[in-house]
Amino acid sequence: MASEQEKAVESSGREEQEKTSHDPVLPEDVERGTKIRKEVVIESLYESAFSGHWTKESIKFFKEIPRKERVNDFKLKQLVALNIAAMVSKWDFILDMLRRMSMADRNKVLTDLTPDDVRWIRCEVNVYLERKTGKDYSEHHKCLDGSPHSLMLAAATLGLFDLTDELAFYIHIRNPAHAGPVLGQIVDAGFYDVAYLLCQRYPKLSLARITPWDDWADEVSDEISIQTYSGPRWTMLHLLAERSEAFRSCRYEGGGLAIKFIAWIHNSYGFVMRDSREVKNSNWKAKLLLFLRPIMAKVCPQIVSGFEQEERCLSAEMLLKIMKREIRQVERYSPGMYRDELSWVIKTAAQHGIFEIVNMCLKIFPSLVWDKDGSRHILHDAIKYRHEKVFNLIRDRLLEDRLQVNSFWRGFEDIMILAASPPLPQTLEHIAGSALKMQKELQWFAEVENVAFFINHGEANKTKGNARLLFVENRQKLVKEGEKWMKSAATSCTVVAALVVTVVYQAAFQIPGGTGTDEKKVGIANLLNQHDKHLLFSIFSLSDVISLFFSSTSLLLFLSILTSRFSADDFRYILPNRLILGLTALFIALAAMVTSFTATILIVLGPKMKLLKYLALCGVALPVTLFVLLQLPLFFALVRSTYFRRRPKRKF
Repeated sequence: MASEQEKAVESSGREEQEKTSHDPVLPEDVERGTKIRKEVVIESLYESAFSGHWTKESIKFFKEIPRKERVNDFKLKQLVALNIAAMVSKWDFILDMLRRMSMADRNKVLTDLTPDDVRWIRCEVNVYLERKTGKDYSEHHKCLDGSPHSLMLAAATLGLFDLTDELAFYIHIRNPAHAGPVLGQIVDAGFYDVAYLLCQRYPKLSLARITPWDDWADEVSDEISIQTYSGPRWTMLHLLAERSEAFRSCRYEGGGLAIKFIAWIHNSYGFVMRDSREVKNSNWKAKLLLFLRPIMAKVCPQIVSGFEQEERCLSAEMLLKIMKREIRQVERYSPGMYRDELSWVIKTAAQHGIFEIVNMCLKIFPSLVWDKDGSRHILHDAIKYRHEKVFNLIRDRLLEDRLQVNSFWRGFEDIMILAASPPLPQTLEHIAGSALKMQKELQWFAEVENVAFFINHGEANKTKGNARLLFVENRQKLVKEGEKWMKSAATSCTVVAALVVTVVYQAAFQIPGGTGTDEKKVGIANLLNQHDKHLLFSIFSLSDVISLFFSSTSLLLFLSILTSRFSADDFRYILPNRLILGLTALFIALAAMVTSFTATILIVLGPKMKLLKYLALCGVALPVTLFVLLQLPLFFALVRSTYFRRRPKRKF
């Protein structure tokens, strides 16, 4: 009986199961299942943002969810994930997620946002993090308020260039006049190319005020506030006036040919080191440089650093052009509005030696050259800090009106006394050698003295003697160090010159092939009668004579340096000139000696033993070439400082 009942129950269950299996699937059920599936994917995306690692489930967000839905329905969810990662300092995840997004995703997520959207994002982030960690994150809204602007501000604060650049390329600024704090932090981080990218799209942003947090929060009514650069009410121009590393005029003359080569490559092929977007449509050479960047960064990081520095300088100069254009547009309708501000900027730029900013301020307001602060003038700052380019610019502007400058300069501190004061350590640290430092100081004092006599001949004549005495007194230590350096260099070169003289003098009496033994040919070289070796023997003889002459000359020049009196004025021209001539003669002697040796090897070995011949030539040429290359930087520095110094445009 029981078995029959069990069979009946099973049969009824099978019937019900068959009925349910044949029931049609409702659209509501499919939509509900799809929605649940998407919520699971979104939750996994949040989990990945919190942990900083992608999972198979979170990657499905970009694969399974259609692009239209991601752009329209889930754009705020994506910003929630970005802010969750930022709250827990998963910055690599943020950059990776941005790069996984499509162009439409980035444009929609980082642009079309209202204040209500930002508040909702912040609330969602706080709820999720409180659920995960049990901590209250509501007090962190000043640092990260949920907006893309706060993400960019945080990235710039932490010095994350790639992330800052990625956000700046797509971000939308609704009110550029109120976004100054973000731009200020970007400039403060040294990302001048990112700042230029933003100011190129929003020119008014270049003159936006960089205000403290409280002031800026009061000014903004419809924007979500962001924690900002904590400084006075400055603009970006005030920040740049203190960033001497961002301008070419403040770059010292070290590097020489390498710096010029990098500048030429950069000017030819543009931004190739920091931003790959700049070269997508460029020629193959620019793309090749971008491809070789990782290799160059490991093999020769100085080259990559030079390219990046060149990019920063170019970006800073382009920023100045944008600000100059915007200030002139404002001055058309409100004359003099920026004059007081530029008066402070030109003083700061003159102290830091930023020629580009000083020149820009004088082009906008030429009358700034006549501004004074008590008994101080911007020319005094240029003299004190040894900023030659700024000094030349201000000097030329002042001396355009000789009568006005004579009456204007009365009551000012004498510039010769200022030039005679001890130099600041940072003004001479880029110059190699104490003798060159002393030469630089002498040239600088002579140039300032020349200007002082032009401004007021009578006052300059009275203070000339005291200024010279003060100049020598303040540089006694530098004179002694220069004497020691000059003697050391001359001694080393004297040893080399003496060795060359010994070698080539002995070679003159031991010529290859020997001399004749007959009565008619005694003492005459045998190779003179051999036509196949006559040319090589002539080269040997001429090179030996040239080497002996120039090595002897260099030896005498170096000895004259060692026996010099080493007074302060000798370092300006006499001692450097002797060292230049001595090094030149020594280089010629070494080159002639190598040529003589090469001719001897070719004569002795002839057409046979080619491998031995080449090895011998390389073995002798290597140390001589190495000596010349090591001494060339010093030689070029001496020549440039002694003979090719910039002369003033007008003769005083």
